[in-house]
Amino acid sequence: MTNDPTRERLESLLSARIDDGLSEDQAEELNFLLRDDPENRRFYLQYMDVQARLTSPPVEPGEESLDWRSAWSVLASSDDQGDASQRSHRANATRLTKWTPWVLAAASVIGFLAFDFTFRKTTTQRITPISVTGQPVRLISSAGAELFNERLPPLGGTIQYDREYTLVNGLLTLEFPCGAQAILESPSIIEIVDPMRMMVKAGRCSLYAPEGAEGFQIDTPTNRIVDRGTRFSVTVNDDGDAEVQVVEGIAEVEPLGDESNMTKPVRLSQRDAMRLNGSAMKEIEFRNDDYRSMLPDRVVGYQVDDPTSARTVLSGLSIQRGGVLMRYSGDELIGSRAIHFSAPKDRFGVCITADSDENNLSGSLASRLLLNAGWINPGGSEVPLDAAPEITQPDRSTADTISHSGTMGLGVKFDRPVLNGPGPDVVLFEIQSLIEHPAGDAFHVSPLVWRPGLRSSTVRNYDLTTKTPGVIPVGPIKLVRFSSYLRHQGKESSTSVETYDPARTFYAIATGIDLSDLGYDMGDSVGGLFFQDASDNETHFDPTLILGLPETIDRIQKQ
Repeated sequence: MTNDPTRERLESLLSARIDDGLSEDQAEELNFLLRDDPENRRFYLQYMDVQARLTSPPVEPGEESLDWRSAWSVLASSDDQGDASQRSHRANATRLTKWTPWVLAAASVIGFLAFDFTFRKTTTQRITPISVTGQPVRLISSAGAELFNERLPPLGGTIQYDREYTLVNGLLTLEFPCGAQAILESPSIIEIVDPMRMMVKAGRCSLYAPEGAEGFQIDTPTNRIVDRGTRFSVTVNDDGDAEVQVVEGIAEVEPLGDESNMTKPVRLSQRDAMRLNGSAMKEIEFRNDDYRSMLPDRVVGYQVDDPTSARTVLSGLSIQRGGVLMRYSGDELIGSRAIHFSAPKDRFGVCITADSDENNLSGSLASRLLLNAGWINPGGSEVPLDAAPEITQPDRSTADTISHSGTMGLGVKFDRPVLNGPGPDVVLFEIQSLIEHPAGDAFHVSPLVWRPGLRSSTVRNYDLTTKTPGVIPVGPIKLVRFSSYLRHQGKESSTSVETYDPARTFYAIATGIDLSDLGYDMGDSVGGLFFQDASDNETHFDPTLILGLPETIDRIQKQ
């Protein structure tokens, strides 16, 4: 709404329209107000919806109810008068008028609104009704996302209107009430204007608008892009210029502000691309890679048996593999056991639950799904391995040996081989407190057994961090330090055991490991892995649980 006198006049005209007291001159004045100001049109539709709520009787059992979203789509959408889709909308509008007097009134008003569709069709917004307006924009997925100066809402949480959000790390997906989905990549600054419009002030956004979301708008500092059933990406540069890449369907582009009255909207179709700066629009080379159709494969979330228990036991895992969201129960996951541990002797080497016996470490570490117990602070190197690690195995008849010798790091063997499939194949959990690096402690992961073509990989950022909604604090822990320790053939011995009970809370963060990053081919069978601290800062890598994922390649591809 441009000013209060305009609103007062519009309210007066709408009141007269509802009372069937609108003269020909008043109808022309209302037509003028609605034609030249999208804010007036938005207020008009909201006003009529309020009247409908006040006057419409409840639907009797067995009666057909009105599809409000379809009704508003009909009443608020615009296209060429000669277009078949417009004629269809008008037919639908006629059919919908039987429902309530206000729809009849709205349809008749829309009928005499002689908008110049050829000149201004993209500025006529497909306004969402109050019934949809009341539905929030929600965060439906994230990958390492971090907002400036505030915590990310939980998945399914609400993103507020008329508020600026700055995405400083990662990616996130927003879903609008109409069904449109927008993937934002950091660094980005956005604002949700209304249920059918978002402003991208800086950064990159990929939009998917399915059937029913046509008319969704993305504003840049200088231009407006209107979806007509499509997928496109928008990149806004620091100087306010923008680039739009249309992957499929149709999008319409026009300048914002006064220039919109002097420039005919430009229609872009599949594989069209354009640089935008108000009315200065220039065709550019299409880049398909600018559009992101989904977030990367990653650990999405996890569940535990009882968050209040002293023993935090993993019960379920959600992970995206090859673009498919997979959910596993704890029993489906492939456990692992430590076969090698070497670290400086001044470090705490074992984490156990606070109620465990430090003199029975084997028993304290026996649970295959325990998140707050494991071999922590393994040694490492700034440079990852380029050959097989030296594993301490005094007796070749067993690989179940732990000692302070051999290559610095942690070697694990899986309960059964893990097959390399699409996306992550192994999930690693680390315990981390809030005063430590939130993205997790960097580590190297290497093959236990090397062959030509294999290599090490370094992980520096976890999928789930201490800033990720849904990350769970683990039960109280006890840290154990020993000057020497040996576990061999079912027996263990140690000297100078020292324990420490941390007062601070630790959280279970997690990341996925793709065996392809280590050089394994699809379908390769992997029996174990070797982990080292990346030695990149003063904090140390604290893995507590390493699990293999059970799915075969065929099963993943079928889902």
